[in-house]
Amino acid sequence: MPKRTFDALFGAHYLRVLRYAERRIADQQVAEDVAADTFELAWQRISAEGAEIDLPWLYQTAAFKLRDQYRRNSRRREAVTALERFAEEAPDALSALDRLALVEALRSLGDRDREVLMLTYWDGLSAAEVGAVVGTTPNAVWATLSRARTKLKAQLDADIRAGGRHVTHGR
Repeated sequence: MPKRTFDALFGAHYLRVLRYAERRIADQQVAEDVAADTFELAWQRISAEGAEIDLPWLYQTAAFKLRDQYRRNSRRREAVTALERFAEEAPDALSALDRLALVEALRSLGDRDREVLMLTYWDGLSAAEVGAVVGTTPNAVWATLSRARTKLKAQLDADIRAGGRHVTHGR
């Protein structure tokens, strides 16, 4: 029974966990290792404890694995490269300059603000799921999300004023 449970979990979520890691670290092999390590831990929990594993648990575990990796490498260098890769995934409606402005604006945010924004808008998680990943309550996620959106909008507005870029953003 644990094997079927694990196989279903793996089939449903492996690519999402891999993409999550890829958006946060530049090295493709390391992203694949993070995803594999995450599912190895899931297998251990399912087979030893019969635990029920969900997507937020997988994201949280991957986040822990990524933090370990960041400690081993130069975190800043990896984050910059990952944000550049992220820009390639931005909606097609954005021009190259708009993508660059978005990457720069995201880079200006703190780690937690950036993580909450990306989990919400790029990974499509609910406030409760984001809270499970980052270790906080849904209310705290909403507060962080509100603050992060305000900072992001202010940064994009400043970028527009400074460089004449025309990034489209909603309220």
